[in-house]
Amino acid sequence: MRCLLALICGFFLLYGCGYKPISAYNRETFGERIYVDTKISRRDPENSVLLKDALLAAITERLGTKVATSKEEADSEINVEIARVIFASLSENRDGFTNFYKTYVTLNFTYKDIHGNEGYMTTIGRYTFSIDTSSILTDARRLDAIKQASQQALDVFVSRVAILEYRQQNQQKDISWQP
Repeated sequence: MRCLLALICGFFLLYGCGYKPISAYNRETFGERIYVDTKISRRDPENSVLLKDALLAAITERLGTKVATSKEEADSEINVEIARVIFASLSENRDGFTNFYKTYVTLNFTYKDIHGNEGYMTTIGRYTFSIDTSSILTDARRLDAIKQASQQALDVFVSRVAILEYRQQNQQKDISWQP
């Protein structure tokens, strides 16, 4: 009984304070169907394909929208490219081999929202990881680190777009209000 009462109180508290999840703001910005295009990097084509897969997953999971197969059927579009990938050595063992790395992935986004507004945004994702005693950075570890850092950069993009939509909605409310 207490659990049910706490659940009902929690619902009214969140509903009464005007809470809206980030995905709701993003849906208002991008609509229900988003066309995604990833610029394939000639230096790193494997990571570009990985980035597109991560972006498609983020759109369906984090935004709660569907991916359009063509620009014509989409409400909005997002173009993304990998601008830079950096592996920085954080720590070395007694023999001088690196055993901790930090990966930085810089993504450039250009997007067109449901209202026809265009935007440009650069985000950076970071991921720290250790490697085994062999001190060899394998392709599998490298790709996983890039994927994790890219997902973090995508999360930053999603959050920033939601904040922009929230600010735009509140400015419209403030302007229309007359004392």
